[in-house]
Amino acid sequence: MFSKKVTVSKEELQEFRRVFDKFDMKQKREVPIKKLGHMMDIFNQNFTKSYIKDLSIALNYRKKGKFTYDDFLRIVVPKMILKQTRMELREVFNVLDRSGMGYICEEDLAYCMKALGVDNSSERVQDILKESDLDGDGKVTFEDFCKILTTK
Repeated sequence: MFSKKVTVSKEELQEFRRVFDKFDMKQKREVPIKKLGHMMDIFNQNFTKSYIKDLSIALNYRKKGKFTYDDFLRIVVPKMILKQTRMELREVFNVLDRSGMGYICEEDLAYCMKALGVDNSSERVQDILKESDLDGDGKVTFEDFCKILTTK
């Protein structure tokens, strides 16, 4: 639903290059995989150790223990886009969460549906909430909302 053309600004590319070059201390156009976690920390991408390990295994397809700038871009660009998408989804979620309780309740959804001129009968609203409550906690949380809108 939120598929948009992936664009990275010139400034962002310059920042990615600056960070990569900072860790490419031998200027061989490659960085040791063990530095990946530190590089991602610069972008406030706090990956778990297991995720870093998985990335390291994937990046080590050449069996050299190092990765290139292109490899780095394949990791960092999608993460930055995902972060931006989540920020945009948060803004939409906050509009729908009229009560400010951190979840979308029946009253919030009914109000928004009415404002959009959509059938907001109690039965329809409850059906939508039931479909949207992915974790079964009786509420449509931000995580539920993100999964619904980003899953194809």
